[in-house]
Amino acid sequence: MKSRMKLRFSNSLTVRLTGFYILNLFVIMVIIGSIILFAASYFLINNTKQDTYILQSQLIKASLEKQIDWQEAIDNLLYPNYGNYYVDIIDSKGKTIARSHGWEHISSVKDTENYTGLLQHVIFNKGNGLCYKSSATWTEANGEKGKIVVISQLKPIWDFLSLLSKVLIISTVLGGILGSIIIFLVTKRTINPLKTITKTVSKMIEFMDFKTRIPILKGPDELTILANSFNTLLIKIEDQFDKERAFVSNASHELRTPITAFSGHLNLLKRWGKKEPEILEQSIKSLQVEGERMQRLIDQLLTLARTDSPYIKRSFLNLGSVIEEVKQELILSLQPGIDISSVIEENVKVQGNLDQIRQVAIILIENAIKYTYDSGNIFISVFPQNNWGVLQVRDSGIGIDENDINKIFERFYRIDKARSRKTGGAGLGLSIAKEIIESHGGTIEVESKLGVGSTFTVKLPISN
Repeated sequence: MKSRMKLRFSNSLTVRLTGFYILNLFVIMVIIGSIILFAASYFLINNTKQDTYILQSQLIKASLEKQIDWQEAIDNLLYPNYGNYYVDIIDSKGKTIARSHGWEHISSVKDTENYTGLLQHVIFNKGNGLCYKSSATWTEANGEKGKIVVISQLKPIWDFLSLLSKVLIISTVLGGILGSIIIFLVTKRTINPLKTITKTVSKMIEFMDFKTRIPILKGPDELTILANSFNTLLIKIEDQFDKERAFVSNASHELRTPITAFSGHLNLLKRWGKKEPEILEQSIKSLQVEGERMQRLIDQLLTLARTDSPYIKRSFLNLGSVIEEVKQELILSLQPGIDISSVIEENVKVQGNLDQIRQVAIILIENAIKYTYDSGNIFISVFPQNNWGVLQVRDSGIGIDENDINKIFERFYRIDKARSRKTGGAGLGLSIAKEIIESHGGTIEVESKLGVGSTFTVKLPISN
């Protein structure tokens, strides 16, 4: 249990982000400290070089005098400004003419290690530490060349740089600790909305509760957008669940009716069918009607299940040709006294599934036929409009009440249940048509007036 908790803690996004930021903070502080240390070293050593050059220049200038007291010249130059500098004046024969006090102590410095670049002329000796050594030539009265050797102890500089290093190390450690605490708290606060989202989603999954919504907390914009997206998704899932629940309930109810009729007629046949031919014939006809109704219902349910399938084959269609073919088929079943006419333009090209577009046309035209009075008329038109291919089916039928017009595309919704039962409808036709058209990127609308008639308008994107 403890090992799992440790593993979860180490895998925590808060811990990972905190570790990442702390590592970056540490690297940045080390880089800044190194730059400060290098800059201080460069400045101090370069300052020592300049002082040495000035000291040598003044001694060379003094050598131009006819009678010069080298010892006095050295003492006057070194004290009190150059107390940590040591000078040795050597003539052309290699003999020391004069030297500063303490030279014997510093002269033990040997070039045990020479450096280049910034540390050029810097030498190291175990007894004296780091020193800076530089030589310059001077000209004697006879024209011979001597040497002026200057050595400066860098111990004060070394001590200062050591102190500066300690200060930087301590500052880095303290800054790292303080920064770690601040970073952890800020990261934890930033991640809190994400933890809330995770807990809420886990709770919804555990209890299958899609009515719960993720609280919108103050935090980064990305997490706010994520929470809003989750809530939008939950609303859609809840709506889909409600639709599926209603669909199953309605489908069960619709299937129960023909099954009950089947059972009733079978019992009737079992009791009286052998003795009464009329009962036998009537029951067989009823069974045939209920069987056809059940077949239509099952076909419609399967159509709804397949409507959004990504595997439905689609191709370029001539919408006018499809509608004309459906119209010619349905004219054969047209009731006497109903007139059907059309204006169908050619070359209205759309992309879609042929069977599904045909089914939409059949649903709309069949509905117009079913709900149109005797001596009524039906008008079908196909034409292009902007970037749409438009199909319109207008009838002079019974019309739709304003209270029902927004519900007719719902599954299993019937305006007149008794009439729909009589005509064999289950309230799925327009729902199927709407889902097919929307899956093709189109729209379907209706305009209707009770007792006057209805006009259904389908728009599909024109394909080039």
